[in-house]
Amino acid sequence: MSFMSRISVHQSGQSKLSKPMEMPPFIAQNKSSRATDSGPSRGTMSNMSLLLGYRASAVYRSTKGGFKVPRYQNTYRLASYNPFKCEVVDKILEDVMTMTLKGMKYNPAVCMKLCQDMSIEIRNRIFKKDYDRYKYVVTMTIIEKTGQSINMGLSRLWDVERDTYSTYIFENTDLYAVGAVIGLYYE
Repeated sequence: MSFMSRISVHQSGQSKLSKPMEMPPFIAQNKSSRATDSGPSRGTMSNMSLLLGYRASAVYRSTKGGFKVPRYQNTYRLASYNPFKCEVVDKILEDVMTMTLKGMKYNPAVCMKLCQDMSIEIRNRIFKKDYDRYKYVVTMTIIEKTGQSINMGLSRLWDVERDTYSTYIFENTDLYAVGAVIGLYYE
């Protein structure tokens, strides 16, 4: 048996009733504090305040990719419990790039698709590490080796204490590949 209640909204002396809201099970157990026609009892009002607090405390929401995105309230905490570790991300970059690009010849159409696939694979592996309060930027670049020189630069608005990055350069006879993962702390 579910417990239903109505929330009354008062605006300029008039009363409007909204749609009935279903109570969560831990509130619905208290059957002695139901609202009457003359108005809600004291117990119902405290249950209603619990209900509103319950509904507003959602911690995660899902995105299209199936990833959990945290919704944080202010904790005034300036450090992560599980900070971004460059050594672990270096190993992930090296493993994915070496496994994918070993023995590859440069082909622009194939390399464009490989950049996307490697970025997704690296991002998924980093998400599994569950670094607390970090956003990630993964960039992959594959360049044909024709005797030219290469100069690359990345610039970001940076917090030197918490933000960090990891890079790996793969090279074979036909191509260069540069992978970078930037870990940005957010509160």
